[in-house]
Amino acid sequence: MAHVPPYLSLPTAAFPLTIIAQASHAHVMQASILAGILFHSQVARPEVEFERSMRRFFCLGSIISGVDLLSSVLLVRRGVFAALLRLCLSWSGFVFGITTSLAVYRLFLHRCHRFPGPVVAKLTRFHASYLNAQEEQFYEKLGNMHQKYGDFVRVGERMPLLDRIYSAKRSGPRELSILNPAAIPVLYGPGTECRKSTFYTINGSHDDIASINGVRDPAKYRPRRRAWDRGMSMKGGQTKENIQVSDTNWSKH
Repeated sequence: MAHVPPYLSLPTAAFPLTIIAQASHAHVMQASILAGILFHSQVARPEVEFERSMRRFFCLGSIISGVDLLSSVLLVRRGVFAALLRLCLSWSGFVFGITTSLAVYRLFLHRCHRFPGPVVAKLTRFHASYLNAQEEQFYEKLGNMHQKYGDFVRVGERMPLLDRIYSAKRSGPRELSILNPAAIPVLYGPGTECRKSTFYTINGSHDDIASINGVRDPAKYRPRRRAWDRGMSMKGGQTKENIQVSDTNWSKH
């Protein structure tokens, strides 16, 4: 039988898991809070689109939870209930770390933090969901906020579940409601530096098969837009009119 090096043996390989599983509840909570803060610091970067990787995150979280649970039960000989309680404690610390980091980031460090708006709306999207649940129309509340704060207002985003029930403008802690026509060419003009949000991937995340409204890459959007511009021009309209007239005349014969 071949000799197995000590560093590859099962007890040695399981030693780090045993150390982690033996940590006290206080250490677990502290490490989980720190992990939540570090995690948010990575996904909060502008170039990271976490919405497109949420499924991978949940899969990875499930694997880590399963390994932690098995380590507590098999290596440290905890009861199943105690292991589940420990797992819930670690996830509670992780969520608390993310929530705290997220609140500080949105209030003081976010790119939109200088724009005015209700403080609650800067923190959570539930603010707009709450407003949508009121009897008064959301656009009226939004108009009141513009009268109070000006042309640029940072307001709360609707929740997807409530989108099917209430009708309102989509905006959130990282989005603005703008009431100034001068912003149109800056946001939608040919030289804009703005990019469509991940909301537009709802009809497909691949720009080659998405409709033109869902194309987010400017390099792929421009040639498709030029084709539409030719078709919607006066000359293109006259060409389509002549084709329709000829088809109508042909159908009469």
